[in-house]
Amino acid sequence: MSRWVVVDDASPSDIAYGGVWSVIDGMWGGTSAGGGPPLYNTLHGAHSNASIAYTFKGSSFVVVGTQFSTSMPQWTCSIDDEELSTSLNTSDGNNLHLCASTLADGTHNVVLNISATEDEPFWFDYIQFLPSADMSLDQADVVYGTDDSLIQCDSQWDPMKVGTMTMKKGSTMSFDFNGTLPSVRERWNWFGVYNNSHSSGSAVATYSVDGETPIPFSLKNLASDDTPLLSNQPFFHTSKYSAGQHRLEVVYQGLPETTPLTLEHLIVQGSSPNAATTTSTITAITTSTISSTASTSSSSAPSSHSGGTNSRLIGSIVGGAIGGFLFLVLLAMASCFLRRCSLRKRREEHPEEAFRDVVEPYTHNPLLRSSGYHPLPASTGKRPLLLGDSQTGHGTQTTRTAPRRSIIRIFLDGISNTTFGSPHSHGEASILLPSNSSRHTRTRTSSSWVIAHEDSGIRLLPELPRINTDIIEIPPTYSAE
Repeated sequence: MSRWVVVDDASPSDIAYGGVWSVIDGMWGGTSAGGGPPLYNTLHGAHSNASIAYTFKGSSFVVVGTQFSTSMPQWTCSIDDEELSTSLNTSDGNNLHLCASTLADGTHNVVLNISATEDEPFWFDYIQFLPSADMSLDQADVVYGTDDSLIQCDSQWDPMKVGTMTMKKGSTMSFDFNGTLPSVRERWNWFGVYNNSHSSGSAVATYSVDGETPIPFSLKNLASDDTPLLSNQPFFHTSKYSAGQHRLEVVYQGLPETTPLTLEHLIVQGSSPNAATTTSTITAITTSTISSTASTSSSSAPSSHSGGTNSRLIGSIVGGAIGGFLFLVLLAMASCFLRRCSLRKRREEHPEEAFRDVVEPYTHNPLLRSSGYHPLPASTGKRPLLLGDSQTGHGTQTTRTAPRRSIIRIFLDGISNTTFGSPHSHGEASILLPSNSSRHTRTRTSSSWVIAHEDSGIRLLPELPRINTDIIEIPPTYSAE
């Protein structure tokens, strides 16, 4: 944020005084005055015709003075030779705006021409202006509002309409500052607010610079029904320190029933800050506020109330984690759904794949061997077994369908009306013996056995006839499914 610069009436600055002026040192009206005491307790007074001129580089300015009585002398205010309207105050007090204006950023010259008398003197306190972004602030008196990035209050502080306050014991405020000019000696001035709606019991707070022994200062709420709000109240000012890196720390030692610690602004005398600035609302050291847009900081400025920021950050992290988990769950459910749809569609397009890996159970059904003709069982098998007369060459071929997963032993040519005894069953094999058939010519001396194996096959069977028999073994047949 751009920070206001104040030019006190007694500062060694370029204020040009015309005519006769007197200087008073000390506060008029004490801290009970509604606007607080004069800045640094000094005033310049004129009792005759006089003038003030000051040139600055910036975009806004305010001329601040004091009024001792209900009447003021005649005076005019002009900026760049253009006369401005002036504020006519009907009550006395300090930190009164005499004239002010918002201008285009640049170099400007403000002039006050005063027609004062002994009965109606004119009192000048300070000029305040908003400097240009490229203006050097070396050795300037700079105002730091409570929204400044260099002022860090813990979570025990609460914002007010003007400034911030705390009523909790142990709450702290820190101010880190780096002055760059070794020849400049700096001093910090703390200004607060009293409000008659706050507790009025006496309280104590402490301040320390660079870890030195804390120095206590007293707090006593002086606001009343007649003056319900007292602004620009000086609470303490430090000794002067050489330029460099410094840290001011303030700790409140009071209780909820005592006067709270408030902060309206800090003024660093002989300031030479090197901190970047950001856009913010600028608070003048008077009760007026002026909004302005300044250069943007190259680094993020932390909040003065870090507790609320941390809570929002934790909430964001937890919310993000829960949202990520729910997204992964939905993604997994969608993946399962799409996979099932794909499998269902594939099965509809290729129904035969549903039976590819099905294993049919084996059923043992031995065929009895007995006298007479035993025909081959009917089957829907896909592979035919061809039987023929290998000797005569004129036998008719008969096609019989071999049952799936069964073993067949068949007498072929040469077996004549041989009847075997009771049926036998050996392991995984069954024997079919054909009887006489007009379609085959069989002889005892020329016969063949055909054995179709199933699964792992069979061993030599003891019931085979001991005749001149050729044995033809057919390997197992397997389904294509």
